[in-house]
Amino acid sequence: MHYLPRAVSQFLTYYPQTDIDIEEHTGIGVVQGLLQGDADVGFFQLDTGFRN
Repeated sequence: MHYLPRAVSQFLTYYPQTDIDIEEHTGIGVVQGLLQGDADVGFFQLDTGFRN
């Protein structure tokens, strides 16, 4: 997710009062964090193995 640093930077420019903590986890770790209420937003990449 190479675009994330730029997106976060731009967001914080418009909303400087926002507090963002970024952690890296596996896909299942992201889902568990969301279900347990430890995270408000989560991103993960599903690798299907399909290649063009």
